Amino acid sequence: MNKKIMEKEKLVEVARSYSRKVNMGNYETSDFFCSKKEECYKSESEKVSAELHDFCQAEVEFSVNAYKEEHKPVEPPKPAFQKSNRGWESKTDHEDEVGEEKRFNDKKEYGN
Repeated sequence: MNKKIMEKEKLVEVARSYSRKVNMGNYETSDFFCSKKEECYKSESEKVSAELHDFCQAEVEFSVNAYKEEHKPVEPPKPAFQKSNRGWESKTDHEDEVGEEKRFNDKKEYGN
């Protein structure tokens, strides 16, 4: 812009904000908000406004994604032991036996 025009043109303050509510389930919501302001010449205000909006939106969406990643639902741990006809045994031991039995049956089936 021409320096003389800039001297005559008024400075304005442009402020933009962006907010988002995220339903986290169980009647809980999380609120995310970003606000930014900047001084500029009136002729540049539309461009600056769009840039500020994009900035605020990107910041909020980044925060939402980070929050969701951090608060992913966690599956409850599986019990380490289970009751069987032989009493209490480790679930991993039982799974190994089933795996061994399957491999043994595969060998019979294919003649290995």
